[in-house]
Amino acid sequence: MTIKFGPMAFRVPISKADRTNVADPKVEPGDGTNWPLEAAVISGIWPAAFKNLPAIRPIFPGAMRFIAFNPGEVPTLTEIEANTKDGWVNDAYLATLQLTGTLLVRAQHAKHLKDLVVAGTIAAIEECPTLAMYGPVQLTSDFLRKAVLDFNTGLIAGSFYKDLRRIDPGDTDWEALALSNFLNGAYEPMLRAGATLSSDDAERLPMPQLPLTHNEFTLNVALAWTREPAAVLFSPKSNNLEIIPTLPFMRHIGAKGIREPITGDSLIEKLFEGEGSSAPWVNRLKAKLKQMGFGALDDSLPLEQTIREFQIAAKSPIAARARSNPAPELPIPEAQLALRHFGDLVAAQNFDPYSGMVTGRANQRTRELVDRWHRDELRSPLLIVAYKDEDLDAKGRPKAGVKPAFNDLWARQEVKNSKLRMFAADFTRRLDGSDLSESDLEPIGFYASFGSGGPNTLKPNADLRVEKAEVTPERLLSLDQADLIEAMASGGTGELADIASSFKIIRAVSECENLGYLDQINAYDNAGLSYGPCHWAMAGAVGNPKGPTELGGFAAYLRYLEREGIAPDADVLLPQGMAAWIGRDNDASSIARSTSGAAYYSQLCFLDDRGRPRAMTSDGVRSMVPSWRSFYRWVQIGRRCEQIGLGTWRMALRRLRRLAGVTIVVPSTTEGIPSTLIQMGDAFSSELLMAQLMRWNVKAPGGVVIGSGDKEKASPYIVRAVQAAKQDAAQASAGINSNTFVEALVRRLRAQLEAFVADMLAKDEPVDHTELPRQFDEIADPKWVDLLGPNPLAFHLDGRLRVLSKGHGTARIAPLAQEP
Repeated sequence: MTIKFGPMAFRVPISKADRTNVADPKVEPGDGTNWPLEAAVISGIWPAAFKNLPAIRPIFPGAMRFIAFNPGEVPTLTEIEANTKDGWVNDAYLATLQLTGTLLVRAQHAKHLKDLVVAGTIAAIEECPTLAMYGPVQLTSDFLRKAVLDFNTGLIAGSFYKDLRRIDPGDTDWEALALSNFLNGAYEPMLRAGATLSSDDAERLPMPQLPLTHNEFTLNVALAWTREPAAVLFSPKSNNLEIIPTLPFMRHIGAKGIREPITGDSLIEKLFEGEGSSAPWVNRLKAKLKQMGFGALDDSLPLEQTIREFQIAAKSPIAARARSNPAPELPIPEAQLALRHFGDLVAAQNFDPYSGMVTGRANQRTRELVDRWHRDELRSPLLIVAYKDEDLDAKGRPKAGVKPAFNDLWARQEVKNSKLRMFAADFTRRLDGSDLSESDLEPIGFYASFGSGGPNTLKPNADLRVEKAEVTPERLLSLDQADLIEAMASGGTGELADIASSFKIIRAVSECENLGYLDQINAYDNAGLSYGPCHWAMAGAVGNPKGPTELGGFAAYLRYLEREGIAPDADVLLPQGMAAWIGRDNDASSIARSTSGAAYYSQLCFLDDRGRPRAMTSDGVRSMVPSWRSFYRWVQIGRRCEQIGLGTWRMALRRLRRLAGVTIVVPSTTEGIPSTLIQMGDAFSSELLMAQLMRWNVKAPGGVVIGSGDKEKASPYIVRAVQAAKQDAAQASAGINSNTFVEALVRRLRAQLEAFVADMLAKDEPVDHTELPRQFDEIADPKWVDLLGPNPLAFHLDGRLRVLSKGHGTARIAPLAQEP
């Protein structure tokens, strides 16, 4: 027999017939004692003259489970069998089983679950309930006989095993087993929805009733999804449950989903309060967040971004609150707080930090903390402020008492004035009760109008330089510069000499990409955001958010480093709610190995409330990742994160090693002679050549290496450069293991680079590559090394770790002790 589960349909939890008889109905939120705060508590007075009690009517169909309040009252199978004859449980005995407890209905059918996602997902939460809980309910003999035990016209029945024998409905042992297992919470008959409300199992069959206390009933209704679906549930407040607020859900499905009008009697009107959607609830959530300083004042940002910023702020032990004694020159606090001026705030202890995933979704814990912050009058501890250039002092800091041009920037292109300078007012770095003055603001950048436009960092100088941000051996490797210099001077052998040579190459590339500083970030083009010595970017993510990116590859590697204990707390993307795509059949280490063009790639994702990656949308990439707050966090990472130095070094070294191992297929000039296979590291054997090659590869990977994974090989530009350099060296009777070949390859590589740039211009490629020839020159001849006195970018690196050796065999690539 084919069992039909019927459609996914929604009902009001008390039938219309029963609602008509309820006097003084009330609908309130739960008090959080035995039921979740966001449960719905429906109560009312039931006429004393009525013999039958009001009954529960489950909101949606599914597997029905009963959990007795007092397990000691549940009869044993032996007791039930003693009252069973010819497979029939005595009706008089059933009448004695008036157990009270909680009724659980769990959506189980695959089609129902899909329909629930479509109809029952509130956008701000992005999860739908799959479980409904009702209580207290009281079982009746009518319900047990007609709904649970009548397998012909009752609920969809299941089978059992007894002594390894399958017991199907109709077997003489089935009814006693079904009753025993149901009362013990081990059997879940299926509740169906019919084609019409009248044919629903919940409407046509007797359901558990609502017990009375002095003619008054109270029904708690809670909705949830389970974090671990296989876990056994014993309580509506189980830690395995993620609550979905009942009343907003009911109003969300509203008139479109519920199988009867949502007006017509006083109880149903109190249940909906004139709200036929979840929009009013979402708007109230937005209003609370806005009042606490989260989100743009013009409501222009996606709610997901606002919630994400709240979750990030709520993780800190320090928040902010309004000053109790505002400075007299400032406007009254209420008006000024609406403008979000940092001068009206002080640091405040956050005694209950958020420890969940940063998801951008209003999950149960987030909603609880939004209410708590709102009640405790806490405010956003971070503001991005903008000042006019003329309002800065000689060191580029805001003058005391000067009013900002903008008090609180959020969106990437909220202000398109490249003459303004942006600073962070970050109370999370202050002591409880302390305020912020202009001298405490942290410079972070300006609006760059090129590309699509967005945040960019100011070039460092003696006044703006941050010590820990410079790419140095101390920052990346916790090694003294002097030790590397000594290793170089001692003949260039040993591990430190290898590290010194690799560092010089990576540092040279870094000066082209991030000016030699880890806090040099940009978020002004379609790459979304770029970080690090190789400026790992979200390139292409705006147009194709599900595509692999280098920042995604970096995320996968940082996750690997942290999980393996190589660099604890290195995963700086996880606290921002981002991670590489890691599916069920792979892990961070396998994802971290994925390459194309000698660069490491992976899809960068946001996270959901289960901690699993979920695909970004183009809007999410445009609004969240390159926003001013996200930009500031990346600047902070470069300046302060202890473990990011090691993670950055290892990721850059991986690329260098990968590049050196790529095969160059050089065709023979003699017919019948096979092509020569050369590894890039053997041909590009000087520090100068490897730095220039790596720079080109970082800017345009496909110009240097084509293919992916094990099929990577040198591009035609590289093949032509090596082929021409071999011919040049052969004319001087020299091979590739000579300075003659290396010198020729420097010239030939430059010629092929210029050919590549010309080809890209002819193709009208969106990325500008014209800076590459100039940067080749800067790599070969770093002017700052020879300058007397302070250099323009305030480098503290010893120049000997920046001047690249040009001879054959000088490029020494350090090993990595542990790789994914």
